[in-house]
Amino acid sequence: MFTPGRRTTVLVPSGPANDHKRKHLFVLLTDTYGPAKQILMAPVCSVPATGTYDNSCLVASGDHPFLQHASYVAYDKCRVEQAVALENLVKSGYMIEKEPASEDLVASISAGLKKSKFARPFAKELLKEFENSQKPPK
Repeated sequence: MFTPGRRTTVLVPSGPANDHKRKHLFVLLTDTYGPAKQILMAPVCSVPATGTYDNSCLVASGDHPFLQHASYVAYDKCRVEQAVALENLVKSGYMIEKEPASEDLVASISAGLKKSKFARPFAKELLKEFENSQKPPK
């Protein structure tokens, strides 16, 4: 049974009209948290042959078993989903669960989010809120 949480990865249909044959790996950066029971997700995309892209977090082939090419985290496309929605999307087959990301990969992606000039403010704020909620009380 699929249980979304930090380090979980899923393949999400992407591209024109959500082409179901074309999928991107999304890494879940948070556990379920907050009243909405939400999770922050970051997509990993292949480095394009030409053009610009966010180089705040580059990911090598092999940093995750699904990745076959030099990749980057597209922070401008981070999204937030409710845990129950993710569970339903995986159960329906729309999204596909893959191997968990390593702790090092999640840490690198989280650090890149904090410094990326392409990341949307909501993503930075949600990561900050989650990390603060994980700190033990003083």
